[in-house]
Amino acid sequence: MTHKFSFKKALNLAMIIMDVTNQDLEEKIGISASAISAYKSGANNNPTLETVKKISDGLGLSLTQFLSYGEFK
Repeated sequence: MTHKFSFKKALNLAMIIMDVTNQDLEEKIGISASAISAYKSGANNNPTLETVKKISDGLGLSLTQFLSYGEFK
């Protein structure tokens, strides 16, 4: 079975589940709310691994947990 991944889906779902706003995440990790918005909308769908790790840490999730939110089966 092929699994597909969507960073946009992972970020949106994780932020809803963890009840975190763009501004909350900006304050925690130092990535601007506008950049977070671009990731959430899919306008920027190519974050670095460092950025993905910062985001997962800021959400209080392991990298594996965060990435699991973006899987399509």
